[in-house]
Amino acid sequence: MLMQPSNEKAVTSMAVPAWDVEGSTEDVQLDPEKVEEFGSRLLKLLNNGALTIMISIGHKTGLFETMAALPPVTSRKLAACVGLHERYVREWLATMLVGRIVCTEEHPSDKSDVKYFLPPENAAFLTWGRGPENVAVLSQYISILSSFETKSVECFRSGKGVPVSEFDELKSIMAADAAQTIASSLIDWILPLEGDILDALRHGIDVLDIECGSGLNLFTLAKEFHRSWFIGYDSNPKNVAVAIESAEKAGLSNLRFKCKQITETSEYSAFDLITCFGRLVETGDVRNVIQRVQQALRPKGTFLLQDVAASSDPRLNCAHPAGPLLYTISVMFLVPATLFKTNKDEEAVGVMWGNDRALELIRELGFSCDGVKRLPEDHCNVFFFCTRK
Repeated sequence: MLMQPSNEKAVTSMAVPAWDVEGSTEDVQLDPEKVEEFGSRLLKLLNNGALTIMISIGHKTGLFETMAALPPVTSRKLAACVGLHERYVREWLATMLVGRIVCTEEHPSDKSDVKYFLPPENAAFLTWGRGPENVAVLSQYISILSSFETKSVECFRSGKGVPVSEFDELKSIMAADAAQTIASSLIDWILPLEGDILDALRHGIDVLDIECGSGLNLFTLAKEFHRSWFIGYDSNPKNVAVAIESAEKAGLSNLRFKCKQITETSEYSAFDLITCFGRLVETGDVRNVIQRVQQALRPKGTFLLQDVAASSDPRLNCAHPAGPLLYTISVMFLVPATLFKTNKDEEAVGVMWGNDRALELIRELGFSCDGVKRLPEDHCNVFFFCTRK
């Protein structure tokens, strides 16, 4: 275990051996304050990582939702309300308490009568419908990504990839994340960033969404704009089956889905609007996909691309609020999944491939684009509204 910082006066310097390029060693003087600071930081990282797993469990078991709806409650009553085993709930509550996620009332003399509650300010980020975003959904990333660690180490050594089919659980979390950030904002916030699109949808246009997943974004649009026609392409048969069934149940006659990639199509000048929300880099064929989008659009048609806000230079991403998480998703999922498809390092562009790089490629392949657009308070997403020349 890492030790807590000592109150004793630190030594003025420390020396450790470091290997140089020749294989010999030289003394490196360490700054004791920096050593202590980094040790403390590592301990906080370990604690926060552990808390993230417990937050994920609280989300999956319904503990947060139940606590948010109850007055201060004992572990026994909480376990009974959720239908869980009390001993596990008690230990989970202790973790949440020392992690400052939940609070207790004044301590009774009998510790079995301690009552716990979830402050409303915390519930706003850990439950549905009480705040801007349920961050507990995102906590699932850590435990799921950790389950790929052994395979990731093997990939580091072999340079091989991993089939995307092995990431189904991770993809479902990514879809839930996108539902909060994209689908819920699509009509009121994202599309108004480019003024003419909403009017065009109301009058009636042909729209294609590539790598559409189970079609949530298209459902949002098809329900609102009855005069427009929508089609979604996705390379995963399971996603397409779910989307088709949902469209039939909803009775949306202006919405269709196909199991295919745009690079497999022969459409030319067939669509007025083509969208791609966050999954361009998953194709492993970024250049060809953008080129086919350009060909499939009608003259003056629009390509709406959503991507992660990032620079192609990692040094410029150090202040990114979700930088470490996004790079980790890239290392553990996106790079191995795309390498399995292509076996070409240059095609595995990664999550943080860079808005500058994307913009350069978009303009090179026959689009005009004024640059990226953002939503207020959204530090993680950017939107490219590209017009076919």
